Amino acid sequence: MSKRILLVDDDQDFVASVSEWLKANGLDVTVALDGASGIEKARQMKPDLMILDVMMATDTEGIEVSRKIAEIAELRAMPVILLTGIRKAKNLPFSLSPDENWLPVKVVLEKPVPPEILLKEVLKLLG
Repeated sequence: MSKRILLVDDDQDFVASVSEWLKANGLDVTVALDGASGIEKARQMKPDLMILDVMMATDTEGIEVSRKIAEIAELRAMPVILLTGIRKAKNLPFSLSPDENWLPVKVVLEKPVPPEILLKEVLKLLG
């Protein structure tokens, strides 16, 4: 059985290309275009991993979603890769990094992410 990935991002072009890349590499990909539906789909399908964008309806929606996931018992152990372009978009002088309380994700990758780097991180987290 292939590993199930939930990709949560509102950029439909990005979603289409990343989904195809992951599927071509043997992964089963489900998509959600916003944080609320991402949480709902995660509850329904119990994915092996979530790839989550930061900036969607709000600049911090992905951060908020990662915190909500950490509070849901059946999803807490699911690894999350956070994708972000917020540093460049908002000209922030710092980068985001995983933090158990503030940013409960396993990996933070800056957009644009080369597909081979994303795949490498996905496969590493899936074991």
